[in-house]
Amino acid sequence: MHNFMRIKLLLNIAPLIWMALPSQAQKAQEGDAIFKELCVGCHGNDGRAETEMGKKVKAADLTSPEVQQQSDAELAKVVMAGQKKMPAFGDKLGYDEIKGVIAYIRQLGKHQ
Repeated sequence: MHNFMRIKLLLNIAPLIWMALPSQAQKAQEGDAIFKELCVGCHGNDGRAETEMGKKVKAADLTSPEVQQQSDAELAKVVMAGQKKMPAFGDKLGYDEIKGVIAYIRQLGKHQ
């Protein structure tokens, strides 16, 4: 009976926990503002890196299959530590902000 009560409790609170988690769309919306502040200069509004600076530094096209196929952990590592000429943002952005930027990058990939 004790296990039954645990399962019943879990079934009752699971939907509440699920509802409290931000949706992917909410994360992407939060990441949009950060992207526009820190990333758009090189990657452009659409993420394709067709800006003057993006071409100059050979910034990644964030809508490309090469980027979109990377795991969230791989993308987070790039955002945190930087890559090639891209600066590191690990000291400027918190974990939730980085998750938001990644969610936004995923949205860019859907709009190609």
